[in-house]
Amino acid sequence: MWNSCYILAELFSQPLYVPTSALSLLWALPICLSIAVVYKAIKMETIRPKIFVREVLLLFVTIIGFLSIVAAGLLGVACLAGQF
Repeated sequence: MWNSCYILAELFSQPLYVPTSALSLLWALPICLSIAVVYKAIKMETIRPKIFVREVLLLFVTIIGFLSIVAAGLLGVACLAGQF
């Protein structure tokens, strides 16, 4: 029992290396699509396939667009902060 507690404590005391790259941002696409599908499945009272697909795609594009705007804004802030 205590051995597993020490292993867990070790994980929190040393950061875990997670390799990141620009290509790893593509993992946001399936996550955003699944969020859009689940949200629309919960919120729509009657699910008709044509309307459901349209609504999911609209929400998916909205989420990706907003994430892109936020990323561009944060990149701008990071560039400005790096110059000072």
